[in-house]
Amino acid sequence: MTPVDFSKVVSKHPALMLRWGELRKKLRKIVRRHKGAQLDLEKHRLLVRDPSTLEAVKADVMPTVLEVATRPYSGPEVVNRLSISNAERVRWTKDQRLPVFRRNLIKRGQLVSVPTYDTAVIESLVAQPELINAWRDGV
Repeated sequence: MTPVDFSKVVSKHPALMLRWGELRKKLRKIVRRHKGAQLDLEKHRLLVRDPSTLEAVKADVMPTVLEVATRPYSGPEVVNRLSISNAERVRWTKDQRLPVFRRNLIKRGQLVSVPTYDTAVIESLVAQPELINAWRDGV
């Protein structure tokens, strides 16, 4: 069996660990489309029996993985990733400390604007816990 390894992408994009359930579901759909493909979630790879279908599997897997990895973070994902409270996220968004990547409009009786956050910006904040602590201290 020939492996299609996506562990490097998983380690490079921490968003994949937050969205692991979604990614697993999408990869299972891909596996069902390709006969002889098998999903090994423990080692972050797909196993392909027939080498002739390897390129087709790669062509399906990699864009799917990258789409899930690079999609902007939602509010709850930011709270989880930065280990902050939702009140802190809302306050820092209003103060423009947490820059909004895009606002999605959702109709719930009326239009509600939901902010999303760039994964690169949030990951840079994860690498700077002293900045988060300074924000908490009111600096």
